[in-house]
Amino acid sequence: MSQAEKTYAEQVVSEYFYILDTEEMDSSVKDFKVNQFYDIVNRTEQQLGVKFDGTLIDPWNDVINETQDYGNREDLWLADALKVTRRDAKVKNRLNIIINHISDIKPIIDRDTNRTYYPAALPSEWAGGRTPAIS
Repeated sequence: MSQAEKTYAEQVVSEYFYILDTEEMDSSVKDFKVNQFYDIVNRTEQQLGVKFDGTLIDPWNDVINETQDYGNREDLWLADALKVTRRDAKVKNRLNIIINHISDIKPIIDRDTNRTYYPAALPSEWAGGRTPAIS
């Protein structure tokens, strides 16, 4: 990418995206529950006088896991958290995207092309999302 292309890309992102980076040193939001995320989105729309077409949470496993409120059952908490996400999308007419990183998937080598690829994760591997350890 040339410097001109980089500058143009940064301008597009700056114009069309609002990024909440909870890991920035001066971020006012460090941790959030799924419903708090959509409350932040709604308040930001009101404060800026804009309407977001979509939201993205990446990674999903950074959302505060409230399993204690569901008898320590992740499946019940996840069902409710996803319901909050779907309802917000429907009511606000936006596309809500959740990124769920999977680890421990073994690569496959295609015998015909000798190319390596990772298969789609199975539902049993989603498990709320995991981030591989960094060494």
